[in-house]
Amino acid sequence: LRNQVEGTMKEVFLKDGLAFCVVDVGENIIVEVTEASQKSMCLEKGQRVYCLFKSASLKIY
Repeated sequence: LRNQVEGTMKEVFLKDGLAFCVVDVGENIIVEVTEASQKSMCLEKGQRVYCLFKSASLKIY
């Protein structure tokens, strides 16, 4: 994937089977994954992560 950013997990919110992860990559981005994926990857606050994404899945508000 061409679109890769490194960041730090600031928060994780769970709702309706989804996990919304706020990641600081210089700007805050919100990453949406399933709750099962969040648990299997052990995504927690303070953790260093790499976000890999397709440009078509990016939404700017």
